[in-house]
Parts: sequence; C-alpha cells; structure tokens
Amino acid sequence: MEILIKAAAAAVVAAILGLVIKKSNPEATMLLALGAVILLLTFALSAVTEITDFMRELGGFAGISSSIVSIVLKTTGIGIMAKISADVCRDSGQQALASAVEFTGAAAAMYVALPLFRSVLETMESLM
Repeated sequence: MEILIKAAAAAVVAAILGLVIKKSNPEATMLLALGAVILLLTFALSAVTEITDFMRELGGFAGISSSIVSIVLKTTGIGIMAKISADVCRDSGQQALASAVEFTGAAAAMYVALPLFRSVLETMESLM
C-alpha cells in the first residue's frame, strides 16, 4: 500500500508539473514524464522482487519446474515493459514506433517461451 501511495503522489506531481510546463516547453514535459515513469518503475521493483520470490516458492510447492516459472515471469516482464514503452511512445506522438515496440515485445515473449512450446510438442509426440 505504501508503494502505491508513493507512486500515485509522484504521478500526480509529475502530471501537474507537466501541465504547467507544457505551454512554455513541451519537450521538457516529455522528459518529465519519462523521469516519472522511471521513478515509478523503481518503486514497483521492490514489489516485483517479492512477487518473483513468491512465484518461485509456489512453483516449488506445486512441483512445477523452476525453468517453467522462470519462463512465465520473463514473459510477464516482457509484456509489462513493452506496454509501458509503447505508451511512452504514444504519448510523444510516435504511433508507429509504439506499434513496433509492441510487436517486438510479442516476438520477444514468444522467443522466451520457445522452450515451453518445445516441451509441449515433445509431450504430444510421446502420446501419439
């Protein structure tokens, strides 16, 4: 809860400063937003490490291979980073760049998940 309060306060302050600065220096507004995003991501990093540790522990209790848990966590991280990056690009007016970031994120997630797909394929082959 404390992380969310800090993040919300930082976001509101950055948004208000952005509105004040936007008329005189629109370029600085983009840099301010990017700085705020980086600050918010550092706030979220502490929560993410705890979530990652819990997911690994949960996978151990459930008997799920740590490599599978790792693939799921990496894929989720790729999706989150692609979404944030694409939104920053859209906010700066770069729609084509945002689409490229989203596509790259999807390709990277598929690449990371390839070992999982290979495992499913091998299981299907053994059943036939």
